[in-house]
Amino acid sequence: TGGSVTMAGGNGTGDVGGNVTINAGSGSADGSISIGVTTGLLTTIGNDPTGNATVKLDVNGLTRTNLQASASDYALCHETNGASDDQVIGDCTSAATADYAEQYPVAPDADYGDIMVASETLVTTKDGDKVPQLVKSTQPHQPTLIGVVSDNYGDFTSAGYNIEAADNPMPVALNGRVLVKVSIENGPIKIGDPITTSTAPGVGMKAIENGMIIGFALNAFDQAEPGKIMVFINTGWWNGATVQSGNASSGADEITAISYDLDLNGHALLNVRTIHGLGDIWSIDENGLLKVKEIVADKISLRVTDALKTVGKAKIPVGSTSVTVLNDAIKANSEIFINFKSNPGSAWWTSATFDGGFVVNTEKPAAADVPFSYWIMGVIDETTPTPALPEPPPALSENEAPVSVISEDIEPMPEPVPSIEPQPEEPATVPQESTFEDQPPTDAPAAKSAL
Repeated sequence: TGGSVTMAGGNGTGDVGGNVTINAGSGSADGSISIGVTTGLLTTIGNDPTGNATVKLDVNGLTRTNLQASASDYALCHETNGASDDQVIGDCTSAATADYAEQYPVAPDADYGDIMVASETLVTTKDGDKVPQLVKSTQPHQPTLIGVVSDNYGDFTSAGYNIEAADNPMPVALNGRVLVKVSIENGPIKIGDPITTSTAPGVGMKAIENGMIIGFALNAFDQAEPGKIMVFINTGWWNGATVQSGNASSGADEITAISYDLDLNGHALLNVRTIHGLGDIWSIDENGLLKVKEIVADKISLRVTDALKTVGKAKIPVGSTSVTVLNDAIKANSEIFINFKSNPGSAWWTSATFDGGFVVNTEKPAAADVPFSYWIMGVIDETTPTPALPEPPPALSENEAPVSVISEDIEPMPEPVPSIEPQPEEPATVPQESTFEDQPPTDAPAAKSAL
């Protein structure tokens, strides 16, 4: 029946607090204390009015309590999101959420499903940090895109509860799936289409060019008035590829066209099979064959391997007038460029080129070994074939005379009348004097032969 047990700890600095020990002993019966079993009673542990004292409840065993609420979440929560007295600890009753959100200070007109961007206005948090106030998006591919206002107030997928109430904190989904306001400003939306900001405040649309996006559509939408669809939030830069048939995780599994200049920003283009230029003016195929119209280079090097040698060395042996060079890289239409390392001593030429080799000839036998190097250049002949010349007429024998054939429809030309030109008068002959330069004197001595 009612009563109390008071154990004073004393007032001195060296005093020891009082203890109540209930020992269940070695049996199976529990030792228990019932405190405040009547409604309205209050049990207080600790006597520091400032709330700074540490009170330790040391339980060596299971602690059981009856919670106020019943929920499917296996966790304990307190009843408000701020620090205050007399907080109730009970079952977490928040609904299950599918996105990960963070509290941000948002403009007063923000609503669930609005796409939000960072503004120039900075807000100070309870921790002294500076964060931008978020406002509704207002232009396509807005670069300051942050996320979408969500109704996720869950205790485990929503964070950032350090925003002052006066700054209108709301959860903004940064990842996961969430309902987003959209329109058909850029046409109907299909599953997998990238979603970006539009000209309507806070409303998204299908992205058709490169820029920032909020994520990828998980539902189709073709209504005339804006509505909400589920979107997989994956904020970032989109390269603008036309999605032929997309999927929910990446938004594209086949890229058919790009309508803009692609800047890789210093990154490599990897695992490419072929590349073809506009109008197929140039190309690189999967075997490394480069086709271009013209090459301008500071340096060109030829690589020689055991399998392929497009340059090589040979020699015309002493006393020979020809040498046959064998090389699998040579084709019948190849051009061979030869560089002699010493004087061949006479005229030289290549007399034959065939699949696998060519022949070099000299007019006279080599007085010594004549080394040379050669370069093989393949030729792809795409010229129009020259038409064959007509067969020449057969030669006439000595007894045959050429016969002129005159068509009956053409009148023969009259024989030309020879013209008679007047003969010029002969000038009078004037005797000329001989000079030393023109004729030697008659009494000059004759030249002697050198001995």
